[in-house]
Amino acid sequence: MKLSISNLFEDSCLTIDDGNKLYELIHGPLSAGESVELVFAGVRFFATPFFNASIGRLLADFSVEELRERLVILHAAQHGEDVIRTVVEFAKRYYSDEPFRRAIDSRNSREATPS
Repeated sequence: MKLSISNLFEDSCLTIDDGNKLYELIHGPLSAGESVELVFAGVRFFATPFFNASIGRLLADFSVEELRERLVILHAAQHGEDVIRTVVEFAKRYYSDEPFRRAIDSRNSREATPS
C-alpha cells in the first residue's frame, strides 16, 4: 500500500484528528502483514500531535522492528524526520515503561479535568 500524504492532508501534518485518520488507514494493512509506504513529498508542516496519533500509536501493537520492516517513510523533510524520530522514541518508552505511562496518563487526566 502506498499513500501520498499530501493528497490526504495537503501540505500540513498537524492535528490529532488527521493523525487518527492516517492511523485508521494504515493499521489494518500493517496488521495483515502488508507493507505501507507513506510519501511525504509536498508536505511542509509537521507537528508532534499528528505523529503521536498516527505513527506513535502503532507502537501499542507493533514492535519497532516490525514497523521498520513494514512501514516506509519517503520524502519527509528533515524537520518531519526529526519529529517522527522523537515521537517514536517517546512512544517506545510510553508503551514499554509502565511507571512512565502511568505518570503521563495521570498528568493528562489532570489537565483534561476542568477546574
